Formats: sequence, structure tokens, C-alpha cells
Amino acid sequence: MKTLTLSLAAAALAVGGMAYAQTNEHERPARDAAMTQQQVTAMADSAFQRLDANADGKLDEADRAARKQKMFARLDADSNGSVTLAEFQTAREDRGEQRAERGRRGGMDSKHHGRMTGAADGDKDGAITQAEFRSAALARFEAADANKDGTVTPDERRSGRGGSRGMARTGPTS
Repeated sequence: MKTLTLSLAAAALAVGGMAYAQTNEHERPARDAAMTQQQVTAMADSAFQRLDANADGKLDEADRAARKQKMFARLDADSNGSVTLAEFQTAREDRGEQRAERGRRGGMDSKHHGRMTGAADGDKDGAITQAEFRSAALARFEAADANKDGTVTPDERRSGRGGSRGMARTGPTS
């Protein structure tokens, strides 16, 4: 029972940040590069497609459950239905190596991921459509684009952080 509880807790903590952090290298500009509205739109659409596990056009509890199941399957290396401490530690080390390889781009933690996706649910129906997801991403972009030139520079990202990580703190504006 302890093994199952540990594995479910680990999966829940890892799911939020991992989904965001797995963006394709070609879609995501370097950390010190300026980002255009077009790039943000493409990144949001790509992220939505990845997160929509059942391809029903919305992000909801069914997608979260599917991602949790997939995470558990990855952790359960021997497919016996439980995750041992050794399997958990191996998965943790693998994630650390992956972060080091990609230069630790600064993905968001689960707290910020939850705030971002909660703010994206414009009609508060418990599901996020692609349009809502894109709209929230563009609202964060607009808030970060201090000079309103259609590009967010590294300086604008830094000045807009205000103690948070990146543009995730700012939700959509009404």
C-alpha cells in the first residue's frame, strides 16, 4: 500500500511539469531569445495537442487520468502494478539527466501549471478547449509584452516575473 501511495504521489507531482517541459526543441526558442506572438501560438497549439491525451478537443479530467496512468506505467519498469523505491529513484535520475542534457530550460512547476490551466478555463466548465488554451497563452504574452511590439524579449520576461516563474503568473485578462 505504501508503494502505491508513493507512486501515485510521485506521478501527480511529475505530471504537471513534465507535460510542459517536453516541448520539441524546434518549437521552443532558446531561453535568451525573443519570442513572437506567432511562436507562442504555435507552442500553445503544440502543447494542447500533447496534453489532449484522448484527442477529444478539450483538456479535462479524462486527459489528466490518462497522463497519470502513462506516468505510472513509465515508473513501473517491471510492469508488476507497483513502483518500488528503486524504480522511483531510477526514474528520478533519468529525469535529472534529461534536464541536464537540454540545459534545464526552466519548465514550470506543478503549482504554476495548475494556476495557468485553471485560468485558461474561461467558461469554468471544468474543460479547456484549444481556443481557451490559446487565448490564455496569448493573454500571458500580451501582459509580458511591455512595449506592445508583438515580441517578448528576455528583458521583458525578466521584468514581468515579479517573484514568479516567467509568464505563468499572469492569467488571461477580461
